[in-house]
Amino acid sequence: MIEPREGISTVARSGWLSLRRTTATANTGSYQDITGLIPGRPYQFVAWVRSESGEVSARLKVSDTTGANMVSDSATAGDFLWWAVYTTFTATAEGVARVRLEMPTTTGVLLWDDVEVMPAGDTCAKAVKLKYYPYGQEMGT
Repeated sequence: MIEPREGISTVARSGWLSLRRTTATANTGSYQDITGLIPGRPYQFVAWVRSESGEVSARLKVSDTTGANMVSDSATAGDFLWWAVYTTFTATAEGVARVRLEMPTTTGVLLWDDVEVMPAGDTCAKAVKLKYYPYGQEMGT
């Protein structure tokens, strides 16, 4: 669901565009339903977020379509750096996951990009949230 305060940004982690998000109501965001998941199988969801206006809180939430079985992860996004936000969701009997990209606060601007879903058994375990320079190189390497 897209609110009037959302738009498209030409600042992207990859590709040409990202989702630009501001809000007048805390804990709101955009969502999309992902279908075709295998019930009982865990899936890892990853989204990349960055702030356009200082440090801003960001939250990735995944649940079934009723809002039950919710899992989430949060990050504080900073200027010019893309942050990965991860969470693992086990598909319910309906085989659908609702992915939400939220702002817990009413201040600031977030850019979201490269939202991915993959079977959890095919990925590395979550260990550290990595920081990247705008051109993609990992900081500290």
